[in-house]
Amino acid sequence: MHGPVIARGQVNGQPVAYTTQRSTFFGELDSAPAFALLNSDRVTDAQSFIQAMDYETGSFNWLYTDRPTSRTSTRGCIRSERRASTRTSRHGGRDSGSGTASCPSQHPQAINPSKGWMDSWNNKPAPGWSASDAQWGWGPVHRVKMLATRLAAKVPQGNVHPSDVVNMMADAATVDLPGQEVLLPFDDTNRRAHDGSSFQKGYYGYVQKSVQMALGQTVLQPYNMLRCADGTLAGCRAALAQSLQDTVNELGPDPSTWDACESCETIHFTAVGLVNVPDIPWQNRPTFQQVVEVVSHG
Repeated sequence: MHGPVIARGQVNGQPVAYTTQRSTFFGELDSAPAFALLNSDRVTDAQSFIQAMDYETGSFNWLYTDRPTSRTSTRGCIRSERRASTRTSRHGGRDSGSGTASCPSQHPQAINPSKGWMDSWNNKPAPGWSASDAQWGWGPVHRVKMLATRLAAKVPQGNVHPSDVVNMMADAATVDLPGQEVLLPFDDTNRRAHDGSSFQKGYYGYVQKSVQMALGQTVLQPYNMLRCADGTLAGCRAALAQSLQDTVNELGPDPSTWDACESCETIHFTAVGLVNVPDIPWQNRPTFQQVVEVVSHG
């Protein structure tokens, strides 16, 4: 068996177990040299950072920065699966094989990108980087765009202060992702919701691409079957408008009676010691958020 069993079923009448597997099972300590090097004085520039993080076997985004250089890199090992004829999931049947784990020598990476910044908010892999065959949600819409669009508008102006970045992050935390990335083709107003959007990806990408196709825009890998209504701009616009009207008809004409249960999504803080923090409305924030200003090299 390869990894924890998550379900059981049958293939051609034979019992099978469905498991979850990753390349680093029982190999978590293999990444220890990377962190030992980071904690030493041997990582002093982008190239030594690359060499250190080559020991990292997990698939994570890592960022190095000093006064003259910024670098981002994805490091990790990718499992190559050997498929069996009876396989209906990632690993199915007793003859599924264990597969092999390979650590590519060239991962998605960038050093001092010309756009002037690096952004990472649980990003999906770089373009052209393969996904698990169980992954369906990656597409053109992702949470990081709520931050990237604000950086793109501010950074080219120059003189970006750390407080500007904090403000952009706070603004992105309250923006509705589908409102920014899906509805904007029809409405130039950046629609916002009180709760923001905690979703990272998913069906928004399908909707966005379908809408762009209806608008006649060029998209990568256009859908063969999926369409917004009949696929025309007029049909798509009418379908979306009718969908909104159906919602209003169901909820009632007075928006003040629409109960979104905002209190149900309030963020509660746990007191540490004698200091307590008041509750705040839901915001789409990172688990940890820090502001670090690098003023010198070395």
